[in-house]
Amino acid sequence: MLGGVEGFKEFCAAVPALSYRFSGRVRIADDEMGEMARSVLGDVSVYDVKALPVEERNERLRALRECGLSVRQVERLTGIGAKTITRATT
Repeated sequence: MLGGVEGFKEFCAAVPALSYRFSGRVRIADDEMGEMARSVLGDVSVYDVKALPVEERNERLRALRECGLSVRQVERLTGIGAKTITRATT
């Protein structure tokens, strides 16, 4: 369909890097949430999100929620309370 191995390689190279942002609600399994969070947060550790300035922290929390993580998953990863996450992401 893609012209063999070389066609597949060209296809993969032409597609931009995958983003973990979904338009609909997608449930992310707990065993995948750490990897998902690392890809969304980039150079910021999930443990450091709590210590960020409020605006940056809220931006990171929104990014985690937008990628499909639940409030409870974000709470477990970051140590930030559910009410704070909810206020920051709504």
